[in-house]
Amino acid sequence: MMQTERILLRPWRESDAETLYKYASDPEVGPRAGWPPHQSVEESMEIIRTVFHSDHIWAIELRATGEAIGCMGYYTHNESNINIDENDVEAGYWIAKPYWNRGVCTEALRLLIDYCFNVKGFNTIWSDFFVDNPASGRVMEKCGFRDTGEINYCSHLQVGNDRPVKIMRLNRTQLNTKYTEIMEQKFCQSCGMPLTEEILGTNADGSKNEEYCIYCYKDGAFTGDFTMEEMVEFCSQFVDEFNKNTGQNLSREDYKDVLRQFYPSLKRWQLPADQLPHATSPIKQQLIEEVNALGIADMPKINNLFVLQGSFINQEYRLNDNSLKLLDDNTSYWGNQVEKGNGRCYGIACDEHYILVSEYGKDGKDAEIVILKRR
Repeated sequence: MMQTERILLRPWRESDAETLYKYASDPEVGPRAGWPPHQSVEESMEIIRTVFHSDHIWAIELRATGEAIGCMGYYTHNESNINIDENDVEAGYWIAKPYWNRGVCTEALRLLIDYCFNVKGFNTIWSDFFVDNPASGRVMEKCGFRDTGEINYCSHLQVGNDRPVKIMRLNRTQLNTKYTEIMEQKFCQSCGMPLTEEILGTNADGSKNEEYCIYCYKDGAFTGDFTMEEMVEFCSQFVDEFNKNTGQNLSREDYKDVLRQFYPSLKRWQLPADQLPHATSPIKQQLIEEVNALGIADMPKINNLFVLQGSFINQEYRLNDNSLKLLDDNTSYWGNQVEKGNGRCYGIACDEHYILVSEYGKDGKDAEIVILKRR
């Protein structure tokens, strides 16, 4: 069975028809893959019985819910729109909008790649994406595909047959050590961030924790004592960063809906509410009390601090016609952001030596130091 901690690839079932319609009726989904939005549950049922009735097309199931949230499969040489050899295949896929940019499609494509090379023994996997849908191309690149430099038009498509596509290719010989490492990529089981060696959390003895990132888990304890909804609220403040990286234009409320659908697949949020682990860092509570004791006018009292990377919160300040930064990009800090009003925010960064409070506008513009205090 092709599966990861979050998903599995399995045959489509007639019982998936309503779920398929829910996602495939979205006008932003089908046209990106070359087919029109589904118009009814009956149409989705017919697609399952015909198009998806194949031994090389699978539903992408979210294991936490059992719901089919996308499709992954391949075309053989006589089915492909690309001129490929007999022992080559063309990969094709789509994913429901709530799961865009969450790494799910990348996980599913990696499962397909492993199956095609190591089970079926194919030589080369091809794929293509519309030039105006670069997000699909990024999924391929993350999985090791390379741009062939060729542009094609898919005359057989119901939607988009006049839109150019880029052709990508992955050979067996490209499966090097780096790709093997990519296949093993994991995600923080609290916030969903892709885990790399640099941001792994730490256990009480200082060793690396393989399940959680440093922003969620530090020194053997969770950094935030909150519910899943509170985590959604906190992470949603970074919607501008999300939009910038993905080319989308979600509102904060839209982004919250995306997170609410994604988080139940993560280990931390699969626990009963009364079993959720609590944050136990003594320095965090002490810092919260010290920040609130500063008595800064118009700044709301804070009740939580989070671990934030210096490079993410290191604002640039203007002092005496000079620019300077006060934090170390490579150090993590206890921090938070609270709204001041008029489009500006207060930013808080603390460690065992200093407390820094600043205020700034959107994207950190026009940053000003409010207080820099030695502890």
